[in-house]
Amino acid sequence: MLATAMDAVLLAVQECSSVPVGAVLTTRPEKTTGSIVAKLRRERTRLSRMRDIAGCRLVVDRRVQQEAGVEELRSRHPSWEIIDRRSDPRHGYRAVHLVATVVGRLIEVRVRTRLQQAWADMSESLERKFPGVKYGEAPQ
Repeated sequence: MLATAMDAVLLAVQECSSVPVGAVLTTRPEKTTGSIVAKLRRERTRLSRMRDIAGCRLVVDRRVQQEAGVEELRSRHPSWEIIDRRSDPRHGYRAVHLVATVVGRLIEVRVRTRLQQAWADMSESLERKFPGVKYGEAPQ
């Protein structure tokens, strides 16, 4: 069922006319059990409220393209929730997240510029070397 929900979301993103040639659309593997448990502990939330167990990324060149893609997706799918981490960044992380509920599953679409993607990649690399740093914890 998760694969069906993911396929539906990928198709919705691919059908956007405002997604420019050269944009990169990738699926993100499901979170590992360890990363799910860590997030549940860190954010003191419930599994049923986690929005990013599965998702995809759309990476575009410029912010104007990011805006256009988000606006078109939102107009086509008004029930999708928007979380704008550009106006409310977390430890330097910026992107726009659209959360879709499809076939009873939450799927997150992260729309980033190439610069925002570079920051996220760097943050992930640092997190592997210094666990917790991605979330504002000082390295040991």
